[in-house]
Amino acid sequence: MIDICFNLSYMSIILRDSNGAENEVSNCIAGFAKVSQRMESELSSFSGEGMKAVREIQARISEIRDLTREVDSKASRAESRKQKEIQPPQRPSVPSNATPEQRNAVMSAYNNKVSQVEAKNAEIRKQNERIDAYIKKCNEAKSQLEEIISKLHQIEEALKSEIERAVSRVHEFTGQAHGIMNYNARINSAMQEFTHAFRETYESAERLYLLEPSSIHGYSYIDKQFVIKNTHSHILDSSGASFSFSGDDSKSTKKEKRKEEPKDTELLIKTRDENEFFAEAEGAGKIKMPSANLHKLGGKKFIAKMNEMGYTLIAQEGDSFIDSNGMLHWEK
Repeated sequence: MIDICFNLSYMSIILRDSNGAENEVSNCIAGFAKVSQRMESELSSFSGEGMKAVREIQARISEIRDLTREVDSKASRAESRKQKEIQPPQRPSVPSNATPEQRNAVMSAYNNKVSQVEAKNAEIRKQNERIDAYIKKCNEAKSQLEEIISKLHQIEEALKSEIERAVSRVHEFTGQAHGIMNYNARINSAMQEFTHAFRETYESAERLYLLEPSSIHGYSYIDKQFVIKNTHSHILDSSGASFSFSGDDSKSTKKEKRKEEPKDTELLIKTRDENEFFAEAEGAGKIKMPSANLHKLGGKKFIAKMNEMGYTLIAQEGDSFIDSNGMLHWEK
């Protein structure tokens, strides 16, 4: 026969850690799936907001172009209001037979006309200078507006480029995410298979550790006590032998057996059903149970109920409540 060696306590710890690792793996995979879904949702929102910003820039560019056209129009209207200077009057010819008085009168009238023309031309020049200054400001404003339009175009192109880059990166991530999620599904399945296999291994090891001879329960009169009485001292025949059996049933309940056991005897209870556990534990002073059954029996609620019944969980070596065989021990 080949001996099988195992440490049930360590196996219990491994099973607990394996269950925790399985939950963590499952949570991580679910979290990654949520991140992937959120990434697609955020990308849609980002693209929508990005295009909204692009349209806003284009609207501002359109408004500034309208302002540029309005400035051009005002400059053109101002240019149209400029006037040409009046030509000075021609010098009059004085007849040779004119008297000095006549000559002076003609020249005086000419000089007056020249003065009037020069005054009007001075006003025209002044007005034209104001128009030129206005047109110059219009051209400067137009130049500034065109510079703003150029910068807005640069912002528009940069924003479009950023949107395209972000969309491309997210699409690249999404493409990889599908492969990762498929790989994660295989990891999760492998982890579940490992935990399931180890749980079965642990339960098998636990059954081996707790293995006890099973009692054979009889039926009919097989479980009665028969006594063969020899009515003849040395002669045994069919007429001399008689059979009798006791009328008391040799079966006994666990409570009756427990009464016969010493008070220091530690009762092993293997059931995972809470009602059955407390039924078997009734009247026992010391109890031991597989630590793996604690969760099935109710965990903290079960411990609280045991404490209410007067039982205390006994610490083992190393401040652990689980002994090297994976057992929990209770005492009243």
